[in-house]
Amino acid sequence: MAQKLIVYIAILPLLFFVGCKDSANEKPPAIPKEENTKITDTLASKVNEEEEFVLTEENAIDFFFNYSKTLKENKVRLTTNLGSFTVQLYDNVPYHKANFIYLTKQGYFDNTLFH
Repeated sequence: MAQKLIVYIAILPLLFFVGCKDSANEKPPAIPKEENTKITDTLASKVNEEEEFVLTEENAIDFFFNYSKTLKENKVRLTTNLGSFTVQLYDNVPYHKANFIYLTKQGYFDNTLFH
């Protein structure tokens, strides 16, 4: 009787592990080549759309002139590890105001030193 118990104790965990299926080794279902091409083309076009505009010294003045026309904000809240404060930006410097707000929205100043 003791031998049967030992056999059951040894075999049951073995059967449990054999019955478990390792899904990490399975390959994902294959996408038909047509679908794969469509997905790749769509992703490539989205990347190209996002990368079309590059802000340079040559186009900055025109860009910020047009960008300033659409701005409704005139304040920026700065948050530091010592607290937060608000900076009011004036309309008499439209390029600087537009530049600062644009860069803030792009996350340019995130985790940088401010002084």
